[in-house]
Amino acid sequence: MSTDHWFYEEKTGFKPFKPRHSTEIEQAHLAGKDKAKIRNGIFNYEIDFTTLNQRNLTTNKVRRVYRGPSPPTLTAGYGSPYASGSAPVALPASVSVSSSVSSSSVSSSVSSSSAVAPPPASSVPVSAPAPAAAVPLPVSSAPSRVVAPSSSSSSASSSSSPAASSAASAAPGGPYTPPPASMQNMTIKNSDASVPTTFPSDDAGLHQMIAQLTNWEEKDHTTLDDDQQCPVCLELFKDVNVVTEKDSGFDAVAVRLSECNNHYYHRECCAQLYKSGSPNFIICSICKHNYGIRLGTCPNGVMTVQYSLPGIVPCSGHEKVGTFTISYSVPNGVQGPTHPSPGKAFTGTSRTAYIPDTHEGRIMLEKLITAWKRRLSFQVGTSVTTGQSDCVVWALHHKTSTSGGSTKFGWPDPTYFLRLSQELSDR
Repeated sequence: MSTDHWFYEEKTGFKPFKPRHSTEIEQAHLAGKDKAKIRNGIFNYEIDFTTLNQRNLTTNKVRRVYRGPSPPTLTAGYGSPYASGSAPVALPASVSVSSSVSSSSVSSSVSSSSAVAPPPASSVPVSAPAPAAAVPLPVSSAPSRVVAPSSSSSSASSSSSPAASSAASAAPGGPYTPPPASMQNMTIKNSDASVPTTFPSDDAGLHQMIAQLTNWEEKDHTTLDDDQQCPVCLELFKDVNVVTEKDSGFDAVAVRLSECNNHYYHRECCAQLYKSGSPNFIICSICKHNYGIRLGTCPNGVMTVQYSLPGIVPCSGHEKVGTFTISYSVPNGVQGPTHPSPGKAFTGTSRTAYIPDTHEGRIMLEKLITAWKRRLSFQVGTSVTTGQSDCVVWALHHKTSTSGGSTKFGWPDPTYFLRLSQELSDR
């Protein structure tokens, strides 16, 4: 399974393609095709694997693209945008590939997923590898507690449960203290969480829904600065005349989301951005401001969290602390209106993941619990690994092994929490 991702060149450096676009490009590349085509916002783009360029098929604007585990740090003499070993062309010595990931990635992107399972959720959902063999867990003296779903927070990265309140006790530098009893055996159901409604089928209804959610301001695109570009299609607003000549149906209206400072979009691009998420939620691609609360489409299921003392289920690199074993169970069922094939049966899943009981681990555990309660952890789709359709697959990155490092979807992995935090903040 490839751990490389695709990036496009911007003025400030290389930025990651959206997960679904990166997956589409990578699939075409691995299939031996010369080119790949994607649609972003109102524009269609062609990626040429020979020249490693992306071309806007309407404006003919060309950008360089890059394939690798993380964006490159460019210096003089930059040549082919390929990381060594990831493609037929090697990366020049003048280019270094950063081992860390910036937290300012594009909204729906997962900065670097080479160390986690599964690959990013996309239009072709991905299945994670089989979890590590089950390890006997200690019997906790704490009673099991059931956590009811809640949507009181506006972000899946918020923290309000015992995991967050006890994070200080696991702070680095001090002696290790096991988590409170309330964290050692938890059962969390998502069955009470709201299920998002479907998007309106007509443009007028879709625009009205976004306007009510964001209180957007419409503006004539000709009044914007010459160097101002739409953050979805990345085209300058002044270039709209070129588009209009070729496509008389183009919507030239620009809109600004009410809580964002001069962040303008093509109205149709904003609608595409909205439809790429869930109804009643949109996140600004530039400042990451959230409008509404994002809900996913994971079917009803149960998440359990069990704590093990140090040495019982050790995560490599974290042997001196305990481990949280997270188990998910989503039974078979019938797809609803927000799933790919409403009315058709889907196959459920059971998955296991591991989080070390560190300061960061407790914070991430709280975020994963919030994501589960909002139905963001899984989705119904097709597994790229097995090819099975209409099954429950991962929608968030998890560590499914206690060892093996990043290439085995396990521990240790120094940047995993940073990447997971970025991924969850986009939700």
